[in-house]
Amino acid sequence: MAGYSSSDRLPPRVPVKDFVEHVVSRIIDQPEELHVEVVEGDRAIVVETKVAPVDAGRVIGRDGRTINALRTLVMAIAARTGKRAVLDVVEIPRVGQNGGSEPQ
Repeated sequence: MAGYSSSDRLPPRVPVKDFVEHVVSRIIDQPEELHVEVVEGDRAIVVETKVAPVDAGRVIGRDGRTINALRTLVMAIAARTGKRAVLDVVEIPRVGQNGGSEPQ
């Protein structure tokens, strides 16, 4: 492949937050409940994905396959910037829950 450098074959860079929002919103039933927060440090990126309780299982997938695939892709995106990445899924508490405290 004369005339091509490795940079010619790399796809355009996609922000991690945009990627996660795009993919996860198409997996879940309630995309309006999706909130993605990215905290970027010197050496790492933490992506916290909040979904409705009913959608948590869809994001995690059978035996964690879906979330592991997403984590692999997020790590690959972050590696292009020389950083490590962590992707967490958090359920948004349902309205009316008592915050985990039990009735007395």
